[in-house]
Amino acid sequence: MISGRKSLIYLAANLIAASVPFLLLPILTRLLDQAEYGQVAIFQAFVNVSLAVVGVNTVGAIKRNFFTFRNEGEVGEARYARFIGATMVILVGSLILSFSLVLFLRSWLTMGTGLGFVAMVLGLGVASASFLVSVRLADYQMRGQARNYGIMQIGMALTNLTVSLTIVWFFIRSAEGRILGITIASGFVGTLALISLLRNRLIAWTIDREVIKEALQFGLPLVPHALGVFFLASADRFFIKSYSGLEAVGVYFAAVQITFLLRLVNDAINKSFQPWAFDQLSMDGEKDRRVIGVLYIVGLITFSLAGVLALAGPFLATSVLGEDYSHAGRLVPLLALGTAFHGVYLYLINFLLYEKKTSALASTTIVLGLFNLGLLYLLVPRFGIQGAAMAFAIASFFRALIVLLLCERVRPRDWFKPCF
Repeated sequence: MISGRKSLIYLAANLIAASVPFLLLPILTRLLDQAEYGQVAIFQAFVNVSLAVVGVNTVGAIKRNFFTFRNEGEVGEARYARFIGATMVILVGSLILSFSLVLFLRSWLTMGTGLGFVAMVLGLGVASASFLVSVRLADYQMRGQARNYGIMQIGMALTNLTVSLTIVWFFIRSAEGRILGITIASGFVGTLALISLLRNRLIAWTIDREVIKEALQFGLPLVPHALGVFFLASADRFFIKSYSGLEAVGVYFAAVQITFLLRLVNDAINKSFQPWAFDQLSMDGEKDRRVIGVLYIVGLITFSLAGVLALAGPFLATSVLGEDYSHAGRLVPLLALGTAFHGVYLYLINFLLYEKKTSALASTTIVLGLFNLGLLYLLVPRFGIQGAAMAFAIASFFRALIVLLLCERVRPRDWFKPCF
């Protein structure tokens, strides 16, 4: 069974990390007007799409190969360090490529996003730092070092809080101040993550083409998947900007931030569920049914919390965001429902990752992402930000359902006969 103590550590760390943007929320919604807050939302959406390319999603390959190297002693540790070194080479190459694309397409991108060239370059820097932090956290997670994981995650969140609040409150009371705060905090923590990896000799600076190829074989099929995730999770902001303006983006993003608390709880559960599930799935027989049984339990927890959040949404919108954002409360029930389906998807995806069926996952996600774009095109012009929330809930339901069908196709299991 999943370690209860580690689950609590992951949950506590994720909740504390989630509380930081939540603590910033009532301050930012009062210091920044809705349009400026919408601009911050657009910047964070740009960072999200950059994460699809920078690093080429090779963090998942590190997690998957850790269990292969674990049983090889010192030789395995050396191979593991070479593998992480290969991901660093990929990070540098993908960052250069991304910068070149932004430089070449800067006029078109500025027109579409409203962000200046400097802001987009800062976004690439934030994405690169996030990759380094993800590698360090992935290693902690796979080794079961929940305490170190929690310290880094909480430290990152507190740094973000301190730096952003200092800049926005005392120096630059605008969207640019918040963007600068995100960039400085991310760069600082990313540097610490890199230093930690080096001190623990987890990076071997050797260019091994075969290892790089192996990492890319895992990560490249996930690029369309990551783009699909962007279409599902962040493209709504650009539709809202086009049809309703930056002020509407600010209101919508504020409501999303409230429901992000549930997403962090789901992620905390999955941080503990994933390594345990990989270990159980490596065995035969009843272990599969046992993993499915735990999946039922965590799914029930997720939907129960979504119900509580939906009921509390109007109160949270008024008390946390302020009267100017009170209508954001109407979005919370739909966003909470969509987030619950996202949690189920998050747990199910582990079955596909274990089987290394990332290409099937990628094609499915990009199709669902395009489906969500179609929903946004139909619903946002007619219903505004409420239409964006509807699109998110509908697309999230189909995402969980189709991934379940994919899991069954890859390897049939007794989904309706769980073992508790």
